[in-house]
Amino acid sequence: MAKPTTTDPKTPAKPAARKSSSAAPKTSAPRRAAPARATKAATAPSADAAIAAAAAVEPVVVTETRPATGNELKKRELVDLVAKHGDLKKKQVKPVVDALLAVLGDVLAEGREMNLPPLGKMKVNRQKTISGGQIILIKLRTGSSATAKAAATDAAEIAAQTSDEALAEPAE
Repeated sequence: MAKPTTTDPKTPAKPAARKSSSAAPKTSAPRRAAPARATKAATAPSADAAIAAAAAVEPVVVTETRPATGNELKKRELVDLVAKHGDLKKKQVKPVVDALLAVLGDVLAEGREMNLPPLGKMKVNRQKTISGGQIILIKLRTGSSATAKAAATDAAEIAAQTSDEALAEPAE
């Protein structure tokens, strides 16, 4: 029961305190109902359904394009190939290959781009220093082998034409 309030002209009237009850009228927005909570047992699939779903999944075959471990070109083999390609002795080729590899390593460590036809254009993509060395990711853009051979043939033809022609007129 609510207390009766008396009105005294000297004191201001206070509003009566409301008791929270469902019968009292509300002036604020209506309350939303709480969402129903699902129990784990109701939402979890049965073991039979899980087994049936797993059996229905088709396996995916992944093909890797990584080279085999034994397919790596070692420095000794590189020296042999260069000597054979240039009709030179290995003793002549080895210091040149060593110097070439040292220069290439230094240039790559600096992060410089290289344009080395017929190999292609090399650009350092990412570089990270770790203990004991560096990791350098390189982007290598090569032309097609037919394009490289055609360019070499064109260069040989141009060289043959210019060697036949005189570079300057003889002085009188």
